[in-house]
Amino acid sequence: MMEVVGRQNRTKFRDGLVTPLIEAALLELTIPDKPRSRMQKYRTTEAGLALAAAHAFGRPPVSAPLPPDSGRKRGPFRRKKGKGRR
Repeated sequence: MMEVVGRQNRTKFRDGLVTPLIEAALLELTIPDKPRSRMQKYRTTEAGLALAAAHAFGRPPVSAPLPPDSGRKRGPFRRKKGKGRR
């Protein structure tokens, strides 16, 4: 899922995307008794499927590449402050 949405950081992906979807009852855990299990997977709920179907008309499929995030402050090749040449 992270590749489809263009995310690389697992923590930010989980906190920013997966957890809100679970709280909104659009995703559910396959092993709800063990949320930190290494075998944990996620399943789309009926409400999530209905929402996806309602928004899918006329839109590209989920596997289509997403536009680059324009909100990034630092590109992958820019240096951090204080790390420049001397």
